[in-house]
Amino acid sequence: MQAILDSDIDPQDIISSSRHPKISSIIWGRLRDINLKTDDLELIRENDDKPTWDVNVGLSDEFNKNLASDLMLYIRCQPVAAMVPPKELCGIIVNSYYNRLAASKLTEEDRWTNTTSNRRGNRKTALNKRRKRTYTKHKDAVTEKFNRDYNGVFYRDAMSGDETETDTSVVASRPDWRSDEIMFYIKWFFCCLIPDLARDDLGKRAMQLKLQSHVLVHETIPRGLVTKMPTWSKRI
Repeated sequence: MQAILDSDIDPQDIISSSRHPKISSIIWGRLRDINLKTDDLELIRENDDKPTWDVNVGLSDEFNKNLASDLMLYIRCQPVAAMVPPKELCGIIVNSYYNRLAASKLTEEDRWTNTTSNRRGNRKTALNKRRKRTYTKHKDAVTEKFNRDYNGVFYRDAMSGDETETDTSVVASRPDWRSDEIMFYIKWFFCCLIPDLARDDLGKRAMQLKLQSHVLVHETIPRGLVTKMPTWSKRI
């Protein structure tokens, strides 16, 4: 570990937390949470007792090298890291330092923006998962109506964009790269089928459902969806 930190870090050796999320979670659990928000004194004391990166010095500083070595020893004892090469573990640890360094340079406005963006992204991911589960549950009914398998269109980046919400309605932006067929299906599935099914499931709580509508906006299809989305779902 120390040999890698003593040399120049190759950007290719830095491993994104998304590649090994469980290991990254272990690392952040061992480090002090600089954004901890709680009134629980015990949790505050536990958090204060944890180490954290010294972002006022480089990664090759003695303190940070020792912390990195301690993290490596701890992670290699975890079952989830059993099949991960040591070099990748180093890359994940190095990534946590640079993430902490970047966070230290954020203004309060930046932090608020990031928090808002993360919440919106998490909400979108959760919503897409719920919609896919609903589709899977009622796939026979959808196939019978449209004679088409829509399983390959449930990607988070393919969802509608920003939403404007009131007490009774939701208006979402709909990218115009979608074909007429997929737009018709989405309108029927999410504006007709799901509300009807939800009313059956929710009973009296169905009154909480909001009217949904969409506004067409010009957007280029995200690069990652060009080959993933079926041809019939995209406007040529």
